[in-house]
Amino acid sequence: MTKHTMITRFPIYLRAAACALLAIFLSAMPAKPQTVTRLSDVRKIYVEKMDQNLDEALRTAIGRAFPIAISAVSERKGADAVLVQTKIDPHDVHTITVNLTDTGGKAVLWSGSASDRDIRFGGLRKSSTEKIARHLIKQLKKAMHR
Repeated sequence: MTKHTMITRFPIYLRAAACALLAIFLSAMPAKPQTVTRLSDVRKIYVEKMDQNLDEALRTAIGRAFPIAISAVSERKGADAVLVQTKIDPHDVHTITVNLTDTGGKAVLWSGSASDRDIRFGGLRKSSTEKIARHLIKQLKKAMHR
């Protein structure tokens, strides 16, 4: 008995049922996660732990600035991009810089900086963490709409 005659020996309804089960099984398998390569494709952002609870302020600012389009997620696994704090100049303690990278950390999708000093008072008064977060997310929103 050849392979071809073995397959045709089964009734058509059994072959259709086997194909349907195979389709259900394949659709239930998790898809390979897509890596985001453009800023406009980002829908879920994971915010890493940062100094002075800036991460919490950034999550709140993301929720306010992007109520529907983008959300801050609690796990890195389900995110499209990761927001991390970087140190460009170790001597400049007043400027906070964050990078939005892909989940692998290989490609920087966006970078923004904000100062923790209030310009209106000659740089003498410190800005709040919430104000810094709002400023950074405002920059991100502007970059996404370009």
